[in-house]
Amino acid sequence: MATNKNASIRYNVLDKCFRNPGRKYYIENLVNACNDALLEFSGNPDGIKKRQIFEDIKFMESVQGWKKL
Repeated sequence: MATNKNASIRYNVLDKCFRNPGRKYYIENLVNACNDALLEFSGNPDGIKKRQIFEDIKFMESVQGWKKL
């Protein structure tokens, strides 16, 4: 599990987005949601990129992540 740039915050934001059936999120929306949460938490304006979102999703789908067996 990644420990850089507050991975647990990103995972929780992504999970919240994926659980929302009323809205369809595109990758740009996911990046913006994560960056907003990270800015609110740390106050650091440096955000994450699309590649990090793809890696986070891959981790969340893995056995080590939140995938249920």
